[in-house]
Amino acid sequence: VQTVISNQWIDEEIRPDKSYIQNCTYFPKSKQSRINMRYQGTFHCISTLAHELGHGYHYHHLSNQPAFSQFTPLSMAEIASTFAEMLVTKCMIDRVKSVEEKIILLDEKIKNTITYLLKPYANFLFQKKLYEECRRGSITASRLNEFMIEAQKFVYRESLSQYTPITWISNNLFYIPTNPFYNYQYSLGYLFSAGIHAQIQKNQFSSHQYDAFLQDTGCMNLENLAEKHFNIELGSLTFWQGSLDLLLSDIDLFLELTNFINPSKLF
Repeated sequence: VQTVISNQWIDEEIRPDKSYIQNCTYFPKSKQSRINMRYQGTFHCISTLAHELGHGYHYHHLSNQPAFSQFTPLSMAEIASTFAEMLVTKCMIDRVKSVEEKIILLDEKIKNTITYLLKPYANFLFQKKLYEECRRGSITASRLNEFMIEAQKFVYRESLSQYTPITWISNNLFYIPTNPFYNYQYSLGYLFSAGIHAQIQKNQFSSHQYDAFLQDTGCMNLENLAEKHFNIELGSLTFWQGSLDLLLSDIDLFLELTNFINPSKLF
């Protein structure tokens, strides 16, 4: 991270014609990263920067492998990025002094959980329905809106006051022709990161194990990697339940803290 910042490999400037899509591009021959984003100092921007730096950190360790072993499949493409977000967010929550600040940060962290676990699932169901219907012919925009609302209502258990039917227009991930269903890796990466994070809090893993894990993500599947570097059996529910327990603990703490303050004081 210090190398990326000191070498000014982050283009964070806000310009009128600059894309809103944030990304990290890696150049394997020179072993350098370039991060593109619009930084405004908000929690979302800090989280986004941590996410993209996580990608850069992942590429940094992959570069120790031969060229043909540096390609990471989608199943592992969002582990380092979401893990970096969790580290930074936890650090921020642990360091703030006031209850009000802690509540605001917890609220943002819980929103991230929704973004990574619920939104990708709704998008997956939408795309599944889209491909099924495409076999029968063309589809109108109104029908696509119906598919999206149907998916969102199912995933959110009809608990929202309103839905966003035109997400299929604004989500650029739907328009990557080489990678259909470009959504599941966020949920998988986030859950895996949460599980590893929960284990690290118990001092069961070291940073060296994590680095070695990242280095091998281009030449082994996730099940074998987890067993080799962390002695984790992904076929068991134990690891995944630990992931969910960690994420649910944020909600429990949020509810506990909000019982002791007046919500109007937060804004």
